[in-house]
Amino acid sequence: MDEPLTSEDYAYVVKKGNTELVEKVNKALAELTEAGEIQSIIDKYSSEE
Repeated sequence: MDEPLTSEDYAYVVKKGNTELVEKVNKALAELTEAGEIQSIIDKYSSEE
């Protein structure tokens, strides 16, 4: 398969100016993505309906 079946966008909100929290969240998300955990969570909680 050359093309993905779907594309999903996700977002989170942080109070303007709270760069420390943004950096921590981005780091955690990068680590989870690299480890394959993000996809595992998506697969566990998304329905196939």
